Amino acid sequence: MAVNAQVGSVTGLWRFPVKSMRGERLDEAHVTEQGLVGDRAYALIDNDTGKVVSAKSVKRFPDLFGCRAAFVEPPRADGDLSP
Repeated sequence: MAVNAQVGSVTGLWRFPVKSMRGERLDEAHVTEQGLVGDRAYALIDNDTGKVVSAKSVKRFPDLFGCRAAFVEPPRADGDLSP
């Protein structure tokens, strides 16, 4: 049985190119089976532990949310990610 009911609405669209950093507000984006193209495409690696840096580690990385990441050119679903 098909149900045609509105379940929500989009009031803002954001992409976070680098995990745990502030992101970029978008007017449009490509979505694939894996999600929003370019979202969390990159991550910082802690040299001491070799693990992915997380904003959850506030004591170790207190200023991470002060950093913002944005693509130079919008990433495409059918190509390599831009810097």
